[in-house]
Amino acid sequence: YFELRQVDESKGDGEAQNLRSFIETTWAKLIRPADNLDEESSLLPLPHRYLVPGGRFQEIYYWDTYFTALGLIESNQHQLVKDMLDNFVHLQQRYGLIPNGNRMYYLSRSQPPILALMVALLRDSVSSTNANTDTKLEGDFNAKDYLPYLIQEHDFWTTGENNPRAINTATGFVASRYWDDLQAPRPESFYEDIELAKHIDANKRGLFFRNLRAACESGWDFSSRWLKQSNDLASINTTEILPVDLNALLGISEQTISDIAQADGQVSIAQTFIELRAKRQQFFDDYFWQANEGSFFDLNIKDLSTTGVLSLASVVPLFAGLANAEQASEIAKNIETSFLHTGGLATSLQDTQQQWDFPNAWAPLQWFTIQGLKRYKHEDLAAKITHAWLDNVENFYKHNGVMMEKYNVINTSTAAQGGEYEVQLGFGWTNGVTLALLNQA
Repeated sequence: YFELRQVDESKGDGEAQNLRSFIETTWAKLIRPADNLDEESSLLPLPHRYLVPGGRFQEIYYWDTYFTALGLIESNQHQLVKDMLDNFVHLQQRYGLIPNGNRMYYLSRSQPPILALMVALLRDSVSSTNANTDTKLEGDFNAKDYLPYLIQEHDFWTTGENNPRAINTATGFVASRYWDDLQAPRPESFYEDIELAKHIDANKRGLFFRNLRAACESGWDFSSRWLKQSNDLASINTTEILPVDLNALLGISEQTISDIAQADGQVSIAQTFIELRAKRQQFFDDYFWQANEGSFFDLNIKDLSTTGVLSLASVVPLFAGLANAEQASEIAKNIETSFLHTGGLATSLQDTQQQWDFPNAWAPLQWFTIQGLKRYKHEDLAAKITHAWLDNVENFYKHNGVMMEKYNVINTSTAAQGGEYEVQLGFGWTNGVTLALLNQA
């Protein structure tokens, strides 16, 4: 019994707009004021403005926000980015985690940890001499003020005797997995979950629901990464997997924490997180990296064996600086020969009819890959991917007048398909990544 907010934020204000101006004018349609709820609602009220993705997604979403913020910074909307960062801190302090989104029914799970990326983005952009000083922040921004919150989020994923997200491996390294505290249908997809569960043994439905929810925490809902049988959602086993991208993002958290602590003279904290990152680097080399395949892979929790599913999650260690030059070169070859198509990078090599698989392309994964390749000096390939993605987005916009949640890399004139809902218009993270890439190209 949901009352959906009826709003069309997908269309531009004029037919002649180019892509850049369309994105700039769309921001205002996606911004929501600070919440002041005077009636019953599932919203978790936020004290500052925020930006929603668009379409069916009319609340703030955690990992979406970093990719949206990339474009907002290009639009000199620094204060809005800080407002959203402070909203996440507010949620973390009130509920003990940064939830999937600001809805009550998201409180049992988070999303890929991007708090450190948000802090670093603002830190670097407000200190840049190229930023427009007239449109920066209403007050000073000090990255050190966010240090306790960054450490708190790192702890959420890595520490605690009874923490289900922190997995003590036989090597002594604490790796992390996606999880959800509940074993019940998702309220936001209740009908879909009940229908799916009809085909699951009654005594296994609770675990099935948890694995669906954990996949939502990953942001990749759904993908062959989480399936024992690639075309069977009933075989989902998200909680039995150590995801390479999650563990790489935590490496970014460790680097950011140590950098901020070092700059602030907190030497002990800096050293602690330098050592944690060094252990993470070793684990990546020993386990996530599969030399015979020339790529990083997700791992099975029980024996640390590879799941064998090759996906764009493999590029996040490059983005995080956790690969060596040889590993980066091997991944670059894989990307160019197996993932790159006319419309950009496919999410995986398997066509399962799930939305986070072939032939769909998503803005966050284009960004991770392009920036990761640039970090290791694979500039030509990064440029090739950038042009393929921008051409896809721009051509679709010219013919349809909208930005999309995801894209098809093979049939670029056709809307992407797959998953449990229709492809959405809007769209926050596509706008953000596209604008950032337009300004880099």
